[in-house]
Amino acid sequence: MTLLEDSSLFREIYITMDPTISPTHHRAITFLKLAASKEATSTTSRSLNADLNVKFNDIVHPRNWRTNQLTFKKYSLLASSVIEEILHRASLPSPLEAVLKETEESRACCDYYQMLSMYRNTKDKRLRFELLRKLGLIVLIARINRYIEIEALDHNMRNVYKAIVKGLGLTGRTSRTYVVEFDGTTGLTVDKGKHDKAGFSAKGLAPQPMGAEAAKRLERVTCHSWRTRAGTEIDHMELRNKLRSRGSLSYTSYVEKMIRKDLEFPNRVCDTIGVKIVVNKERDIPRILAELESFLGGSLSRKKEKDVYTAYRGDRKGEQISNEYFVWKAVYDIPLPHPSIRMIRNMMHLFRHERGLYPELKKTLHTT
Repeated sequence: MTLLEDSSLFREIYITMDPTISPTHHRAITFLKLAASKEATSTTSRSLNADLNVKFNDIVHPRNWRTNQLTFKKYSLLASSVIEEILHRASLPSPLEAVLKETEESRACCDYYQMLSMYRNTKDKRLRFELLRKLGLIVLIARINRYIEIEALDHNMRNVYKAIVKGLGLTGRTSRTYVVEFDGTTGLTVDKGKHDKAGFSAKGLAPQPMGAEAAKRLERVTCHSWRTRAGTEIDHMELRNKLRSRGSLSYTSYVEKMIRKDLEFPNRVCDTIGVKIVVNKERDIPRILAELESFLGGSLSRKKEKDVYTAYRGDRKGEQISNEYFVWKAVYDIPLPHPSIRMIRNMMHLFRHERGLYPELKKTLHTT
């Protein structure tokens, strides 16, 4: 796909995030259509609430204006957080970051009617773009919430963890904590203390370079070591899902992936659960890979790879490789339990004494 084709697709899917958007697009965007209309305040409020119901709720369960406004405020704050976190990750030069970051006027706008009034009453092109960008992110976050059940994702992550521990035959878990200093220039330095593997383990856990203006900070990194059934030493293993960051709910990674890949619907994001395994030597990577694929369905379940095997051929080029560590990445297409199974089991427990309902729930569970 060429850059021109990619830009055209982006503008088609994420029309509100296109800074060149023209007012003639108002027929395709309800917000712009309302901004161009001369409706009375009461009529506009009803129209805005109808629009929010389409964005936030299913067609059978519309909500009132107050409820939708509360949801809008919550998503608005999340959208501002996503913008800030993506710009922080990008580590752009200060002049470019200043142009792309949210102005205080846009950040403070957490009310849909206020957003419409602000858009109507300003000629500032940047503010208009920022309001539309924020609205686009709010819609995207709402769409993610409709498609993805966060509790089910957490539950499946725990299932993946159990499957890996069992499949690899992991034993002898030990935990060690190291102090990592992010120096704001080269990325990080490590206080090795008494542990020889601290430097490697910490670098494997935090390979992203920091911006030149980032302040120094200290962080504790806890590594969980294991030994596989085949005798491979694992310096660290951890799991994460794409809607959590350091244990807290975060939409940044999911939103960034959808926009960067021009994905219109959240269910097209494949890598929702991630597993990070740190080993001591590059030669251990194909060993742990073979052990994983012995119960993940073989190499046919492996769909996408980055820098795979290049290090073994002596070619040390690529964004995932440095002098100190090598990163191998892939996406595995493996079946996970249906989200409804957990809910049906919970219902079975609640209604276990109901003679009529319990057998029906059990039958539903077996056919799911």
